[in-house]
Amino acid sequence: MTRAHVFAGALVVACSSGPPPPPELATDPATVERGRALFVDHCALCHGVRGDGNGPRREGILPPPADLTSAGWRRGADPRRVHDIIRDGKPGTSMPSWHALDEADIWALVAYVLSLGGRP
Repeated sequence: MTRAHVFAGALVVACSSGPPPPPELATDPATVERGRALFVDHCALCHGVRGDGNGPRREGILPPPADLTSAGWRRGADPRRVHDIIRDGKPGTSMPSWHALDEADIWALVAYVLSLGGRP
């Protein structure tokens, strides 16, 4: 299934790859908490502990790490897209792939990232 998204002013076509997100993704507090712990361990150095893109490694990263709390970022952040970026990285950026994480960990990270900035 192909979907088009407008993200940061650019049209992005995303192809769904894999099963849909687990139904408990946004409703299970334990999943979100596990995602938070994984985020602190793997993502906060660049994205900051609050996910605002102001981590200690931000300096010198071009483009800078995404502010995962901003309304602009969240508008284009559907669960499958966030999953695929975590798993595969994002070409043209310093966002690495996280193939070492299993699917459950990636989905827990997705749950946490989507909870940032007040998103349910």
